[in-house]
Amino acid sequence: MALITIGAYEFPSPTGYNSTTKSIVAGGQNLEGKFIGSLVKDDIHVISVEWGFITAIDWSAILANFRDASMGYVSQDVTFLDQDTNTYIEREMSISDRNSNLIGINADGVMGYNGATLALSEE
Repeated sequence: MALITIGAYEFPSPTGYNSTTKSIVAGGQNLEGKFIGSLVKDDIHVISVEWGFITAIDWSAILANFRDASMGYVSQDVTFLDQDTNTYIEREMSISDRNSNLIGINADGVMGYNGATLALSEE
């Protein structure tokens, strides 16, 4: 099973997978200097993925999952490995930063990118 899937599309195996789980707390200090806060949202997931080499076709296919011709970039239901439970979960996520370095054609004659990265953030 792939680390990340969107519907039936399985992401190619990455060379790096970083998972972050965070909470958003709204708060401040009271007159006594003590922190008072309330939990706004818990268990927000952010995934950063990296490929040492990825073909231009695979990279384009990954990015196409988040593109809509009329709306630009959109969110998707993404299934991924949750670091907290070591199980696969599905969350609505949007694509954030995407970076790649075109290396042209490798020794096998395949055009691709070196060090391509992207981040997915839960809505």
